[in-house]
Amino acid sequence: MTTTKARLSHKQIVAKAEETLAVTQREQAEVQADLAGVVAEIVALEKQVAQREVDLAARQRKVEQLREGFLANCSYEAFARDGLAAEPSRALLAQEKFLRTEEAALIALEEQAAAEEAADTERLAALHALQTDRQRRLVELARQHDITVKVKEEAIARAGQEAYEQIVSQLGLLQAALQERQDDVKLAEEKIDTFAASALQQLSEFPDFLPQLRQALPFEDSVTAVLQSLISYIQMLLLQGAHLPSDLALPGSYETLWHLLCIPDTEIYSYDHIGSNSPSLRLRLEYVQRLLAYYREERVRRTV
Repeated sequence: MTTTKARLSHKQIVAKAEETLAVTQREQAEVQADLAGVVAEIVALEKQVAQREVDLAARQRKVEQLREGFLANCSYEAFARDGLAAEPSRALLAQEKFLRTEEAALIALEEQAAAEEAADTERLAALHALQTDRQRRLVELARQHDITVKVKEEAIARAGQEAYEQIVSQLGLLQAALQERQDDVKLAEEKIDTFAASALQQLSEFPDFLPQLRQALPFEDSVTAVLQSLISYIQMLLLQGAHLPSDLALPGSYETLWHLLCIPDTEIYSYDHIGSNSPSLRLRLEYVQRLLAYYREERVRRTV
């Protein structure tokens, strides 16, 4: 029986990516330390090889100078003897002995240098191979790091999008529920109004009971509607008025928020106020609607 492994969530992918990044960064530090050690050894070994070549060349020049000096002295003594079969001078014999000693020492040094060069060449080849391997690994780790960072960023973006969609969905459900409740309240109010009109009609033939019924029924007209709104307005000022900024500059016709909140009676009862269709009030309403949308957008933008 085979079991299907569950896919990781976006948050789990982010956590896994962070773990991978930590492991990758630790290995990068280790490889960089290895590479630095390899480079330092290569530099030291190449410096050692170069110094050995310099020392060997200097020793070879010294022996060559000794040889040239000895041959010159041999030629000079040969001329000085002028064909006589005489033993070489003690000085020439001592010079020859010293030359032979230096030549033997040079041969031993050349053999030693050759052996060291072979070992150093082999070691340098191994070090260069290790250097190439460490550099290649660093490239791989850098690529892996970049890929992991992109995966993490993508997972964060998807997690954010998923959370945002869930929030928007829940908000939509709550707003729909609120609208449904508001519709229910509006419908209940309409039913009350309809019932009140019907009740008054039913009791019209019993005028003695109409005053009592009118006291029991809710009374609504333009004055009650405006006063209810005014009560809500004053209650909101009592609740939030202290938090309103006194220096909030408004674009357009109004200097401050307080000028916008205060509606003069001339604007309500004006010459063009015909049929509850005041152009001044409508302009004020449209301005407030635009201001509300603009203010919300600005506050959201500044808090992000």
